[in-house]
Amino acid sequence: MWKAVWVCATLALLISTPPAIAQSRVAYAAAATKNLAPAPDTFLNWFTGTLSIGTGGPGGAADFEYIGTGAPSGFRFPHSPKVLLHANQAYTFSMWCDASQTSGRAPFIGFYTPDVQTKLAFVEIPVGSASGRFSVSYTPPTDIEVVLLADTSNSVVASGKLLRFSRPQLDLGSVATPYQAVPLTKPT
Repeated sequence: MWKAVWVCATLALLISTPPAIAQSRVAYAAAATKNLAPAPDTFLNWFTGTLSIGTGGPGGAADFEYIGTGAPSGFRFPHSPKVLLHANQAYTFSMWCDASQTSGRAPFIGFYTPDVQTKLAFVEIPVGSASGRFSVSYTPPTDIEVVLLADTSNSVVASGKLLRFSRPQLDLGSVATPYQAVPLTKPT
């Protein structure tokens, strides 16, 4: 009840507020978010490769899906646009993954160079593991652009079954925090 009242009051305030002030409130709301991953809810401008984007993530969230054939998957690696990381600042990349139908090699998530040639830090998702969040931390020695990457890593996925990656999050610090959606964007 209180949440509904707060939402209605907030919307009424934004509707009745002059455009310049309302716009700054929207910008503040977006800037205050802690999830630094680009477009984590839609994967807008992410490289998808041969994976499809579905809605099989937690609560129907967007996800990258690999449909298994019972044979090795190859190396399919959707990744974010470039993200600038600052020297000597710890960052933690976390992502939900359902690897319950995998065997063989372990899929993984991690920080890569933008040319997708060098792993900077990564964590393997245990083969056959139930869905959950997995995380990896990285502290760059210099300012560096990276991409946030998920990789099927040539895992075998049971025929007709899915390997899924969803809800990427990039946090400042060396601890993964609960997923936070990024519902607003800064006005242009």
